[in-house]
Amino acid sequence: MGLFERFRDIVLLTRTERAVMLFLAAALIVGAGIRLFHKASGGGEPYDYSRADSEFAARSHVPEPSGAGQESRSGKGRLPSPRGIDINRAGKEELMRLPGIGATIAERIVLYRRKHGAFRTLSGLRGVKGIGKKKLERIIPYCILGK
Repeated sequence: MGLFERFRDIVLLTRTERAVMLFLAAALIVGAGIRLFHKASGGGEPYDYSRADSEFAARSHVPEPSGAGQESRSGKGRLPSPRGIDINRAGKEELMRLPGIGATIAERIVLYRRKHGAFRTLSGLRGVKGIGKKKLERIIPYCILGK
């Protein structure tokens, strides 16, 4: 009895399991060979992602209120002016200019204001269904409280 047969009897692998083990061993050897060849041939310099990362960061920057007149990221028109939108007086259309506020949430703000009265603080917008912590942080720079 040969060494391979003894090993097979000890390990008790099925024919399919042996085929998988053989495939994995071959893949390991081929991968090591490719890596060795790549290393021996000098291999290319690793790609520097810092330029792409800085370009991504610049393009995904949300403009501050001083960026009035710029196109909004949602493509819904212009962002509010630097003086902001009065959330106690603004209509549905004006509220929709806030980043992340669509027709449904703008309507909810107007209805909430009618039912509960004027907002006393900007954080009072959290009472409107659909406005969570993140959305509130995103729109606060564009909002003001009027009387």
